[in-house]
Parts: sequence; C-alpha cells; structure tokens
Amino acid sequence: MRDILAGATLALLCLGGLPAAAEPISPAVAADSCAQYRSGLVELILIVAGVPGNRLADITNGKPRGVVAEATIKILEELGYKPHLVLGSANNLEEEFRGGDFDVAVGVSVSANHRAGTGIIYSDPIIREYSVLLVRAGEHRVIDSFDDLRGVRLGVLAGHQYPGLENHTHSGIILVRQRKDSENVRNLLLKDLDIVVVSSVSDIAEFRGEGIMRALELLDKAVGFTDIGSAFAADRFPPGFIRCFNSRLQQFMGTPQWGELLSRNGIGSLVKTWTLLEH
Repeated sequence: MRDILAGATLALLCLGGLPAAAEPISPAVAADSCAQYRSGLVELILIVAGVPGNRLADITNGKPRGVVAEATIKILEELGYKPHLVLGSANNLEEEFRGGDFDVAVGVSVSANHRAGTGIIYSDPIIREYSVLLVRAGEHRVIDSFDDLRGVRLGVLAGHQYPGLENHTHSGIILVRQRKDSENVRNLLLKDLDIVVVSSVSDIAEFRGEGIMRALELLDKAVGFTDIGSAFAADRFPPGFIRCFNSRLQQFMGTPQWGELLSRNGIGSLVKTWTLLEH
C-alpha cells in the first residue's frame, strides 16, 4: 500500500564485499564512460523495510519485483553492476550514507523537497504516486478545488505529509488520520468519513485486486504527488554516474519494454498524469 510513502523504504546497498560498503571511486574515472567503475564483484543488496509485498519495490524468490526495483536493477546491470538481494532496513539516508552503511536506496522519494540532503544524488522519478480521492460508489461528488473540500472529513495516513491539504486546513478541511489505508476505507464505507486520500498506483492496484473498488468511486482530481525513484551516496560513484543512470532510465521508459514492465506488475492503466486541485 501507500505505506511506502509513510516510512517504508526499499534500499540497495552497493558493496564491494560484505559487510563493508564500497570504497569511494577515483576522480580519474571518465565521467561519461557509463561503465563499471572498478574491477571485481560489485554487490547490490536490495533491502525491503516495513511492508512485505510492496507493489513498487520488493523481493520475490531472491529477485527484484515491482517497477521501481526492476527498473533500477536493470539500469545498474547495464552499467556493469551485479545485484545481490537481501532483506534489511534503512531509515536515515543521509546518516547511513555518511556512515557507509549502504550506497543506494531504492523506492524512496525523489521529489524536489527531498533533494536538499548533502551527499545524496537522486535518479529521475520512476513512478509518480498521486494522492487521489476516493468516495463511496454512486455519490458522484464534484471536487475541483481545495475550497470544495471545506468541511469535508478526509481520511489520510498518520505519519504521512500532504502539503497541499495541510496548507489548506485553515480553510475548514478536516484531516482524520489513521495508521492504515484499510482503516480509512472501512470508515468511509461506514460513513464516518466523506473522502479518503490514497495513492494512485499502489493503493488503487491493491484495492482492485481485493475487489474493494466495486464499492468505491475514484474522483478525477489529485491533491498532490510524490515521485518515487532511487537515491545514491554521491561519494561512492563517479561524477558522471547519475547522468548515465538517468539517461539509460529515460531511454528505457520510452521503449515498449517499459509498458510491458508496468503491465506485468498490474499498474499499466494506473501510471498516468492526474489533474491537481485548484488552489
């Protein structure tokens, strides 16, 4: 579920041999080489923290599963890295990067407001998770602006930030926080909430799979979004690495194989651009 945006983190550790992290690479490496920057086995350890079954980034039978994980592994392999996947956790990227605990984190926010951390470089967004609005089926609410949410009881996740909504709570928007999306949906169906805010990709895919969407209606507006991708410890990679990674990523996202990856993960129809509510 959207718990990935509430603290669940998927991380890749780029290690030259367990348990030590990779040594900083030499500045002499050509910035535009887009090739493996050192000899020997470079292990990438995929760490899933928080929620097993994460639809965007997970491990199944030792293999990456989920669009963000699979795309990241694919590009890293093309650049000469050899992934080794295990379970683990990552909490404070800046601190753990600085401590050499790991080198790459996958399935983290790469939105603009997360780019201020020192020593961290970010991939381009791989998936954009919009915060969209669910109501009970048959209600046909029309929500075009934040003003239309005045006095509305909105179910949101505890511990998750909603900048668009939180900036408008002074105008009468009522945020009701629960620990899980399932609790919010239950309260919506019991009419204890008017609208529930969920993620446009992970949550809707899960709700469809569970058959819950038959009782719900998805409105056509979003209140915000979070970009999900990968983060890298800047001092572990050559100057041109992130340019190479993003270039290969964008090339891949323009191929039929990208659409096949989305479809195989059950989100082909969900990855799209949503209209944001007017302020």
